[in-house]
Amino acid sequence: MNTKVLAVDPGFGNTKINVGGKSASLTSAIARAKSVGMAGIGMKAASHAKTIQYGWETYVIGDGAWHHGDMLTNRDYSALSSPERKALVFGAIAQVLD
Repeated sequence: MNTKVLAVDPGFGNTKINVGGKSASLTSAIARAKSVGMAGIGMKAASHAKTIQYGWETYVIGDGAWHHGDMLTNRDYSALSSPERKALVFGAIAQVLD
């Protein structure tokens, strides 16, 4: 059986992930996705944000997320188990597994 260790640091500045010796870091910026119209064309080129669907919501996560929707800024310890923080962790895991 092949067991992999998963380490998560859901930091307030960056979310860091290590899976089986591979690491990734993602800016802890989360926005609820919304259509930004033609203005989004230039922002797509300048941003490294990723879109992720979690449950019924679509979130934009990572660097530049603030260009693509309404920022979700709850930064206390109770937010660590919120759906938007889970989406951020799953997005960071996806970076490692790609």
